Amino acid sequence: MINPIKAFAFGLSPEQMSELFSHYESGDFRYELDSYEARKKPSDPTVSIHFFRLSRILRDMLFTCSSINFGLAMEKQSKALNGDFPGVYLYALNQSMLTPLWKGAGMPYISVSHGSDHNYMFGGHFPEGKVSSADQQLSEQFVKSFTNFAYTGSPRFDGDGGFQNWPSVGSGGSSILEEIPMQVIGGPLGSGSCRVRTLEPDDLNPGENLLQEAIEENARYGGMKSRSEALRLQQLEREKLIRRCIFMNTLAETLGA
Repeated sequence: MINPIKAFAFGLSPEQMSELFSHYESGDFRYELDSYEARKKPSDPTVSIHFFRLSRILRDMLFTCSSINFGLAMEKQSKALNGDFPGVYLYALNQSMLTPLWKGAGMPYISVSHGSDHNYMFGGHFPEGKVSSADQQLSEQFVKSFTNFAYTGSPRFDGDGGFQNWPSVGSGGSSILEEIPMQVIGGPLGSGSCRVRTLEPDDLNPGENLLQEAIEENARYGGMKSRSEALRLQQLEREKLIRRCIFMNTLAETLGA
């Protein structure tokens, strides 16, 4: 796992690399491995849990954490210049037209890969394969959302709750928020908003109890009204996104960010 990371972060010391792995323990990715093994065919390849582990490290290091940091900086600076700035919006895509291509290439374990949103942004164009009715519907929602955002400053995505913009953050705030509103888009859990939180250590592996708690004690999770909403939160909180990005920020100087 070290060599692929070194290709993008060659300046990491052995101590930093060890700490990086401690934030992405292999057991945290048992869900991804079990999910793949539950749907794999006998002819599909066997995949190590460390594939999912490494993929998440590179995703957060190269894309996710920097996007959150950029959004936070944009929010602060724009609010300082214009108190009516409508806000910053963040989404996580949970659906992809590229899945059949990855499967045809012998990699059915790849789900929503980088660039998957392009097919939806540009009206469902997918000359490499067939566009399903679900993909076409999501593409139409994507186009509406981006058009609304360009015209009004608000994406107004079709879903059960819509986008939530980030709260105002003072100039002295943390480099990462303790709670980030995020829109989950597409996939089996449907589209809808979540609020990704900084969890206490005892909450970092919510397991099966989170769903029941979220439904029975909906006030704790912002008044959730549906099972799918609770499952979206469970899926996102499993990624420990805020805590991991806080650590990634400590590597900014080494990474040259």
